[in-house]
Amino acid sequence: MPLLSMKSCAKVNLGLRIVGKRSDGYHDVETILQTIDLSDEIEIDEASAGIEVVCDTPGVPEGQENLAFAAAKMTLEAAHSTRGVRIKIDKKIPSGGGLGGASSNAAATIKGLNRLFDLGLDEEKMCGIARILGSDVPFFIRGGTALATGRGDRLQRMDVKKQLNLVVVFPGFPISTGWAYQKANSGLTRPDFDIKILASALERGDLSTLCKRLYNSFEEVVFGHYPDLFDMKKMMLQLGALGALLSGSGSCVFCVVEGRDSGRAIVSQFTKEGLAAWETTTC
Repeated sequence: MPLLSMKSCAKVNLGLRIVGKRSDGYHDVETILQTIDLSDEIEIDEASAGIEVVCDTPGVPEGQENLAFAAAKMTLEAAHSTRGVRIKIDKKIPSGGGLGGASSNAAATIKGLNRLFDLGLDEEKMCGIARILGSDVPFFIRGGTALATGRGDRLQRMDVKKQLNLVVVFPGFPISTGWAYQKANSGLTRPDFDIKILASALERGDLSTLCKRLYNSFEEVVFGHYPDLFDMKKMMLQLGALGALLSGSGSCVFCVVEGRDSGRAIVSQFTKEGLAAWETTTC
C-alpha cells in the first residue's frame, strides 16, 4: 500500500472573545477560526502492527504522548480495524504558538487513515472522534473559515471568497493555553465587541472593518506578562500592516497586509530581529 502524504495546515483566530467559564472546567468562547497555508507535512504508512508516531523536532512529543497517536488509535477502533500504522510529522508550525499545530496533526491523522485504509468514515463520524480529542480538532476536519462557539467545537461554516494575505511571527517561546485561560478574566472582555460584525465584514471582503474590529480577550493578560509580544504587534502596525492580533492564547502574533510584497517586507524586518516569520495566505 502506497505511503500517504498530506498537508496539516495551521490556523489563526480572526477575533476571539472568552464568554465565561463552564461547569465542566472549559470556557465558552466566540471566535472565527481560519486555516492558513503555513503547514506541517504528515506521512502515513502501513506498518506490520501497532501505532508509531515519530517527529524529529525538539520539544515535540513522539509515540503515545503525541495527540496524533490518540487520533490514530480512536480512528482505527471506530472502524474496527487492527491494521498497524506509522505516522511521521515534519513540523513547520511552531508548537505552543496558538496556531493549532497539534490539533491539525490529529485531524490530518483521522482523515489520512480514513483515506489510506478506505475506512468508510463520513465527516460526522470523523468530527465525533475529533471532538473527544480537543476543542480545535473538529474545525480542522474541514478547515477553511468557521464561526466557533461553545468550547470552540460548535462550528458554523462561513462563506469567505476573499483570500487574506498574512504575516505570522513566532517569538521563540511557547505559551501554555491552560495558563492563559487560568489568568484570563472574561469579565474584562471589551463590551462593544460583536463577533457577528467581524464575521459579516470577513464574508463581504471588507478589510477596513475587519481590521478595525480585530480583538482577542487573551491579549490583556498575555501582553501584560510578555510585553515583547505587544511590541511585535506595534511593530507590525508601524510597518504598514492593516491590522494585527495575537493568535489564540499565543505566542504567535499575526497581521493582515495589503499584498504579498507588503508581507515579504514585514517578514524581512522581523527576520533581521532574529525572529521566525512567515508570509502566508488564508486557505
